[in-house]
Amino acid sequence: MNATCDDGSPPGAINLGINETIKCTFENYKTNAVIGNIAVNETGYVLANTQNNLLYDINGTESQNGPPNDITIVNTTNDQNSIIKKISMAPFASGMALDNVTQRLYVGIDAVYIGDSNEVQVIDTLNNTLIKTFNDSNSFGYPIEVDYKVNKAYLDFETVNQTGSFYYVDIFNTTNDNFNYITSAGGHFAQLPYDIKANELTGRIYADTADGGIEVINATGNNLITDITANGDASSYLAINDLTNRLYAPGIACWCIYDIDIKVGSPTENQIVSKLVPPGNPGVYSIRYLDVNEQTNLVYAVVNTVSSEDLWVVDPTTNSTVSITPIVTNLSSPNWGNISVNPQTHRAYVVDVNGTRSIDVISIK
Repeated sequence: MNATCDDGSPPGAINLGINETIKCTFENYKTNAVIGNIAVNETGYVLANTQNNLLYDINGTESQNGPPNDITIVNTTNDQNSIIKKISMAPFASGMALDNVTQRLYVGIDAVYIGDSNEVQVIDTLNNTLIKTFNDSNSFGYPIEVDYKVNKAYLDFETVNQTGSFYYVDIFNTTNDNFNYITSAGGHFAQLPYDIKANELTGRIYADTADGGIEVINATGNNLITDITANGDASSYLAINDLTNRLYAPGIACWCIYDIDIKVGSPTENQIVSKLVPPGNPGVYSIRYLDVNEQTNLVYAVVNTVSSEDLWVVDPTTNSTVSITPIVTNLSSPNWGNISVNPQTHRAYVVDVNGTRSIDVISIK
């Protein structure tokens, strides 16, 4: 249940003056259940594999003196949530991307902070073994994205000239387990990209950055197509629905999610068509991490309020809230944990960074 009054009064303590009219709105939302918790060591980033119901978690601190980085592989079938293997990784493992055809998991290693070269490590998820490591002194290890239709991977790259630093998207060929540099695209960003997402049906790549814009890259021609300005506000992590041709980007200033039309040839292509806003006035710190269920066309967002972290599920077609589920309460600072949804098992996995440093499991039926 959510209730708001147009004068800002709490619904249970309305301060009504003489001849004053106050309108209060009551909205009843579904609350999903937090059904489990997966204990891992220093969790940082999760990714659900919908083909085998395995969950991959990067854990370990970004420090030479902290716990070692590894990929923890969790069997989530029938909510077993049992750890079946841990694969040791290089320090500063920062992000993952899965090739759904070859079942290769690409892990970006952001090791420049410790004076080492950045790397991409490749895991064969069919037998859960580390098969290759590629050194790359130019690109950062994160964000990373793969497009199985064109056998390419995408990383961000910094170049420095007389006017300052600019960031590009480096493009690599991943055919036959290679990782060969092809070219760079973009270069309009003066700050590090937060996220890269691929629409494998249209061959478009979308790179979001702290500049608050999104670059659109042609995966076939490896060239920059255009920029989506998003009011200079879309500076966080992206979610994409290939089937509906929609891109979702959290807005920092608007406390909303930008709903962007990315259908090629549409009159509103690469334009914001609506804003998805959480109900009421939750005092939102940030909406940073998103995921989308392409089967139901629902968007899942981790929302940090003044004192809690909630899972907000919104239907972008009707711009209406489906459910709000409290995950972590009594927060003293925002919990920057990411989310990964498995539509096959109807589960959402949310990283708890500030609390138990584990993975919360939420039923989303």
